Amino acid sequence: MTHLNHNGIHKTIRRQLRHLIKTSRVVILMIGCLHAKANVPNEVTTKKSQWQNPRSLSIADPKSKAVVLFLHGSVVEKLDDTCDPSGATPGFSVPDVVRGLAGKQVSGLEVVVLAPCHGRATQLGEPRKIDQRVDAIEQTLQELTRTGVDPSQIFLVGQSAGGWAALLHQKRHPGSVNSVIAFAPAFAGKKRWRPDDWQQRHEKQSAEIMSARRISALVFAFENDEYNTPEDLEFLSRIQGTTLLRLPEKTIAGVVCEIPFFSSSHSQAYRECFTNTQSDVLLNFLRQHLPPEKVAGSEASQIGTKNTDELVVKATFKP
Repeated sequence: MTHLNHNGIHKTIRRQLRHLIKTSRVVILMIGCLHAKANVPNEVTTKKSQWQNPRSLSIADPKSKAVVLFLHGSVVEKLDDTCDPSGATPGFSVPDVVRGLAGKQVSGLEVVVLAPCHGRATQLGEPRKIDQRVDAIEQTLQELTRTGVDPSQIFLVGQSAGGWAALLHQKRHPGSVNSVIAFAPAFAGKKRWRPDDWQQRHEKQSAEIMSARRISALVFAFENDEYNTPEDLEFLSRIQGTTLLRLPEKTIAGVVCEIPFFSSSHSQAYRECFTNTQSDVLLNFLRQHLPPEKVAGSEASQIGTKNTDELVVKATFKP
């Protein structure tokens, strides 16, 4: 057999392997989605009515709470976003590093985590999903304010498109919340597959965010992120009040990150290595941006020991 034939066989094998990998990835994702949906409690199952402005949202003793509003990631324009607040779907559920904040005492305030569902499929002539999500954030904040929550005690925390929408919201509605925490903020899909028109939209929105006079934010960027690398997000570090943390892919603060096959660093905030090394970073960020504690109640330490699963509040959306 000639050397040329050997090359041809090797190329054929490589093509078949690539096809098998892609097919397997689709199957695994489909199984994962089906498994997640099967285990989502009825009260947080995604419904179109949940994308309406929440009208029954209430928080007991709102003046004593610091509210973390977690914003999930998004899929393509023509599909409704998955919403799985109580599940374990990377990008669409509440990561452990955020869930662990619930019930903590910060500056005399108890942290409450809300996980609303935003992001319905867009129709012809409608604003892009990212813009609709910015509007949905504002509606939710207005409702929280009506229930008695002080805007200075609200933090927007988002993954991927949720983080991008949070930053964009703060450009369009400056001062409407205390601060933003963004994990791998992204918009317009994976960089290498991004069509020219979407790349132009990405650049336009990047410029809009960068034009903000100030955004109080902590942004996590991950090495080899397929959507936005730390270099792509470097412009955020030039905004007054914004801190950009660049984290490696394989290890964080000496802790090895176990990245599943077919996965990437874009979901790093959902991994144990991130939770174990960055939980205190998030807690300290909240502490630094809230006023000093005035009265230290005796219940503070007790509240901090509650089951965090019971303290993550799912915002219900009614038409």
